[in-house]
Amino acid sequence: MKKLSLKLFIFGILALTCNPVFSQNTPSILITNVQEKGETILIEYIIQNAYTEDVFEITPEANISSSSKKLSVNTLSGDYGPMISGYNTKQIVWYYGKDNVYLDENVDIKLKANISKDLSLINSRKLFINSLVFPGSGLNQLEKKPAYLSYGFLGYATFTGFIIMRKKSRNAFDSYNTETNSGEREDLYASYESSKSKSRFFAISALALWSVNIVNLNFKWQKTKEANFAASSLQFAPTYNYAARQMQFSLNYTF
Repeated sequence: MKKLSLKLFIFGILALTCNPVFSQNTPSILITNVQEKGETILIEYIIQNAYTEDVFEITPEANISSSSKKLSVNTLSGDYGPMISGYNTKQIVWYYGKDNVYLDENVDIKLKANISKDLSLINSRKLFINSLVFPGSGLNQLEKKPAYLSYGFLGYATFTGFIIMRKKSRNAFDSYNTETNSGEREDLYASYESSKSKSRFFAISALALWSVNIVNLNFKWQKTKEANFAASSLQFAPTYNYAARQMQFSLNYTF
């Protein structure tokens, strides 16, 4: 029964690892202003719900509303391309005249982006040290999923259980050695064995939590490095319909 309990406990740890239940905000781009001046268009936008280490590769696009025909958007300046950070107002200037584009019909302007992480802003050593001190904290810092902090709460709970049961088993054994009544000695020895078994269970559980936490962090860190700049593609809205002079709030995230 104890072996079954331990297996169920470890299975619960793995389930926690694979399926964090706490949600995180998804980065999004909001076009805040579009203005025309001469043969240029100024696009202002902000990136919301981004973390410090998140970087974006921003690509402006434009197409004719009626046919979805893509227009040439090549002559640009401002906050576009790779290594764009989140927050603060960004600006892109599109010199559509130099791209031989004429805005004489409905045109939708939108921004697309790839999201990745600037690994130079992540201290991997700190991630592992934090995870040793409080299991799950490194994973939470890396992936921004607070559910990983459950590692720490469960880890310290099981470690506390180990300390309590170990002390109880020692007290029972000391009393057993000094007790002269045979009946009492049997009860004390049974209590000693029970507490010893429980302390072993808590010790193995705590060790399993710390170990799985470190192994999972190392896996996630390696995966982050390998997948960086090959990250999920995000198509952001709203788009801006130039001819209608209005935003079109058709939010569409493609992962």
